[in-house]
Amino acid sequence: MKQGFRVFDAHSHIGEWGRWEMKGNEVQPFDREFLDIEDLRDYMEKYGVERQIVMPHYHPDLSKTFELNPLAAEMSSEENIYGAVFVEPSHPEETQEALEISGSNEGIVALQTSAGAWPSSYDSERWSEDERMVMEKVLEFSARNDVPIQFHTGLSDS
Repeated sequence: MKQGFRVFDAHSHIGEWGRWEMKGNEVQPFDREFLDIEDLRDYMEKYGVERQIVMPHYHPDLSKTFELNPLAAEMSSEENIYGAVFVEPSHPEETQEALEISGSNEGIVALQTSAGAWPSSYDSERWSEDERMVMEKVLEFSARNDVPIQFHTGLSDS
């Protein structure tokens, strides 16, 4: 690392991704998995990262992604670490919990969602009334609290 070179990591996913079968291939796309604050701090120190935003890994079983929201909140209570919580219109109860976590934790600075995670996500005309209501709640929360939403994009079947 060059002296005086400042690094701000755009974001890192937390939780275990592991190896998955995706589109006919076994993949392990991440060379790092942060399971706790010590792992994250070691990474930051090793690479001279001054500030970091952490967010849950995406997972085919979205309940596993939602389970990582409290870890993002815990990690974001540390100095120079910020967090994003996962929201998804097809999971109204878990999304409500994520908004509550965000609203009660200064370190949570963003919401995150993956457009390919729910079947009708790419065509808002096909959204169920419940999905539409949840998305409106997320957007209202974002606007009212000045919290950006990070939309992970890309077709999951392409």
